[in-house]
Amino acid sequence: MIEKTADLFGESHEEALYFAKSRTIYKETNQGYYLVRGHIAMKIDKEANFAQPLKDILFWLRWTGTPDNQIPCESVLLVGPTCYKATALEFLLPLNRNVYNMTRETQVSELIGSTILSTPSRFDDSIQIINTSIIDALSRIGFQSRQGDEDQLVKDITEALLIQIQQYIITLSAILGIPLILKSIHLPPASVLERLNSLLEDPRSLVFSEDTQQVFNNENILSQVNKSESHSAPISNGFCLCATASEIGKMSMSKPLLARFTCIYANPYNVEIAYNHLLLDKQNENQLDQQENDLIMIAKKITKNNEELIQIIKDIHICMIGAQKKINIIEYIRWCRTATHLCKNQLFKPDKAAGIAALRTILDSLPDNDRRRITKEVLQRYIPDKLSYIVMTDTKDQPVQECPLELVEGQSNNNEKLMISTMSGISIPVHHNAQIEILNSLIWTRSAVDMADAILTSIAAQAITIFEGQPGRGKTAISKTILEALGLRCTRINLSPTATIEDLFGRDMPQASSEGGFVTQFVDGPLTAAMRLSQLDNPDLGLPTQAILIDEINLAPPHLLEALETFMLEMGKEDRFFLPNGKEVNHMPIIIIATLNSAALSKSRSQLSPKLQGASHFFQLPQLSQIELSALAKEFLIDFEQNDDIGIQKKIIKAHHYAAELLQRETGIASERDSITLRELLRLQLFHQKCPKLSTDQLIEIVYATQFNLQKAEQLLKQVGVEQTKGDIIPLAENGNLKFNNQVYLPLPNIISDGPLNIPFTAEQRRVASLIAVGVMAQRPVALFGESGAGKTHIIRTLAKTLGKQLGIVQFNTETDSSAIIGALELLGDSNQEQFIYKTAKDITNNAIDLGYIGSIQLASTALVEQPDIDDILQSLKNITTNHHQNLIGIEKLESDIKQLIEKIINFQKQSARNFVFKEGILLRMMRSGGWILLDGVESAPHEVERLMSLLEEQPTLAIYEGVKPLIFHAPGVTRDGTFSAQIQLDEKEESKTAEKENIEIAEGFQIFITCSDLTKLSPALRSRCFCLQLESAKKADQLKELTSCVFDQSETAQYYSNPFSHILADIFFDIRTKIETRKLLFSKDTFSPHRIVNSAFGIGSEQITAQNLASSIIMSFVRCFSFDPS
Repeated sequence: MIEKTADLFGESHEEALYFAKSRTIYKETNQGYYLVRGHIAMKIDKEANFAQPLKDILFWLRWTGTPDNQIPCESVLLVGPTCYKATALEFLLPLNRNVYNMTRETQVSELIGSTILSTPSRFDDSIQIINTSIIDALSRIGFQSRQGDEDQLVKDITEALLIQIQQYIITLSAILGIPLILKSIHLPPASVLERLNSLLEDPRSLVFSEDTQQVFNNENILSQVNKSESHSAPISNGFCLCATASEIGKMSMSKPLLARFTCIYANPYNVEIAYNHLLLDKQNENQLDQQENDLIMIAKKITKNNEELIQIIKDIHICMIGAQKKINIIEYIRWCRTATHLCKNQLFKPDKAAGIAALRTILDSLPDNDRRRITKEVLQRYIPDKLSYIVMTDTKDQPVQECPLELVEGQSNNNEKLMISTMSGISIPVHHNAQIEILNSLIWTRSAVDMADAILTSIAAQAITIFEGQPGRGKTAISKTILEALGLRCTRINLSPTATIEDLFGRDMPQASSEGGFVTQFVDGPLTAAMRLSQLDNPDLGLPTQAILIDEINLAPPHLLEALETFMLEMGKEDRFFLPNGKEVNHMPIIIIATLNSAALSKSRSQLSPKLQGASHFFQLPQLSQIELSALAKEFLIDFEQNDDIGIQKKIIKAHHYAAELLQRETGIASERDSITLRELLRLQLFHQKCPKLSTDQLIEIVYATQFNLQKAEQLLKQVGVEQTKGDIIPLAENGNLKFNNQVYLPLPNIISDGPLNIPFTAEQRRVASLIAVGVMAQRPVALFGESGAGKTHIIRTLAKTLGKQLGIVQFNTETDSSAIIGALELLGDSNQEQFIYKTAKDITNNAIDLGYIGSIQLASTALVEQPDIDDILQSLKNITTNHHQNLIGIEKLESDIKQLIEKIINFQKQSARNFVFKEGILLRMMRSGGWILLDGVESAPHEVERLMSLLEEQPTLAIYEGVKPLIFHAPGVTRDGTFSAQIQLDEKEESKTAEKENIEIAEGFQIFITCSDLTKLSPALRSRCFCLQLESAKKADQLKELTSCVFDQSETAQYYSNPFSHILADIFFDIRTKIETRKLLFSKDTFSPHRIVNSAFGIGSEQITAQNLASSIIMSFVRCFSFDPS
């Protein structure tokens, strides 16, 4: 190709090959800075002494500009598996460039714009903001107007903007002449990318789907800027479009689109080298020198030519290669940056800074054995002794450490206080509202101390922290405690497979206007709110005010994870961030900590990108050692009043380990053993506090054995030395309580005579009901597992009815989504006006009742209910005005009030067609009222329950961001997001965007129940947060008869017939089940389980019993479920 190109231009092959094979070098002369390749020198604006691959790519980028201007004149696409593509573009482009990260969900409206729903008055209110923004934008592109022209220009623009096209990143960049970088351009759908074609062609233009040509072709608007009378869409001269893509991404892009770009390949760095020259022959020495020089060049740039630090990094790198640890380029860059921060901000010596940085950026991501080995072989002499001790030993002599974080006085004169890690010596300034005392709530085991030091190191290095480990490991608890101890405002995000970009970043919400129109309002999500609040930070404090804690990050769907990773990587510095919808938000640095379980334990749908893992301090937490587990058990169980404390602890630890092994054997999944976590010990402690009369053996049985079937439970308890509780449990009414035994009881709603209660339960159901009562007493979520038809739902329903509890039920299926559980946006009118209508309807109803108005009964049935419906009220009002006429004193005023209310409702409904509000689902209503919620059959959509993780914890919280303002539910005395009370003042607009939220205390008595047919359908992370119970199915003939009688006795028909009918059903079912093992059911996923006998008993009990009805029910339930076999 090179030779044919040389022939085409009449040049020699030798010179062409020499130029192609040359490497770019950087030269500095008296006349400026140059990039030189072969015989060609390209002038650049600033120093570019980078590693070789970056210098090569800069040369080719500079080639696309002009001799006097280094901004590319062509649309450039950088392709390759590298981390420096955007760095190269940002180096050559001016500081006022725009950078946008594209995702799979990027839409045309987010890039180019869309029309806004608004009213003229709302626009007039924003005119001053528009004026200021336009003047600032013109100033940024160097526009110099003649005296007096500036105001006219602004007026022309604002007049054109009256149709209000919402301009986004590409529109503003093109019109205002701002260079634009589109990262990961290969991710969006092809239909989105094709809309960019007009920007890539010559002459360039911008095409809109909306009819907005008068905005962009109005020659009065930007004619002074463009110096042109053209009627084409104005694309300013300063605009250029650059993009990045991976190699695989390039292949997915269409050929016509690629043909419009100048594509440049970015060669990757090569860091897989051996520094020992003796291992290489002469032929490879030059290559070695070049690679070594590249690494040193990278280190020099990052460390600001700190030669001593660079040499120590090189020495450690050599030793790590000798210890068989390869380091990729992203890890190497993160290592250099962390070491530099520790040298500069912590005033550490280079050897200590490089050693601690290597531990946190490289070794923490390794399995525990490798981490210990390499620390001992390589880093021990570079890191403090205390830190080395924590990393390399099991701390047998001292399983529980002292708190590693201390508060000390700073050296400045402004009363500054510092939190210092006694392990590494890293110190961080704290805010005046720091809550140091909450550190005492943690049990400081070896790994907890290690995690605390890792968090402080990341904060000092302005890096992201990511903890990976088994559920219940303390990842979230330790992180949240340390952030709050520093006085940070901690925003906690619980990710799930159903989370959306709008949930995190915000959404546009059409809202009704008091003037009769409507306006589109952007409602900030939690991440955007944190960015806005960070704008108020004082950089001189040395510590941001905002922190974000992201739980279960790998549960996010892939497209959301892409947007989230981009956000995380950008938050380490002061900058501006373009939201996924194209809106721009300025921000100061924000501290970010993320947690995740392994893929096997969390049923995750996504994997973190190598770039995010390499750019973060990634800590792979080991399993808790036997020593740590014993130490934690001792601390958790310290209030057990027993003589033989050591024996009790050993018995509990033994049960803990054996339960994990048994779960692994039962499921056949090795990782399932990790689903028995610290939460079992916490649950043991909690049950002891809430049910103090339960013995230790009973607690062990309840916490560890009840999640298995009776046979496995007996096996576990026998291994541990605990006698299994046997015998039937008869529920009693005693002193206003529902009593299962002397230790377990729940309050009854009404006074009931003492004595046995005839609750329609089988013996197995009574056993499980007594265990559920323990969970209710301890206020823990209960997960009930068992075969279909075993009676899981029946137990919860019956208990709720007996105890007088309001029960909300969500019946799961494959189509169930969060709207059925939490709620959804609906078209409704103004909420204040809606409440006024409800109040007026109640007043009219009460007045009608007092007057003895005939229609008052019908109206009361709709207006006086707990959750009235406007449509029902309107229909009732219309009916009574049409059908009821009475001559009563005061009737004229009543009928006049009714007519006025009808008119108000009709007007309200017209306005409602333009207004979105969040209508709370059954879960939120139960949380407000203190009722029970049953999530029934969650195996159909288990991912929907993952979002409720924070609600299942010991201190439950739940944040809802779908509405106009966030709803934060929390248990009494618990806060979800830490508040920062520094001396800052928000203006009214910023406060309305970021601070308005409703904090709701979860009502006393609220309880969550989950039913599932298969224990393994739920992730171990979710199961560890629940009190799991296994309900045995009826298998024996006598158990089936008891089950049938229990169901049949609940029917109205049962009182006319005696027991033999239920026995007949049980005998037939038992006989069929023993004979059909080789027969196939009609549906492959169906089972011949007791739910068939339950359905049959309900069917027979609902109608008069005849031979024909009995036979019909048996055929429907027991016969037609099998596929037809002609033989």
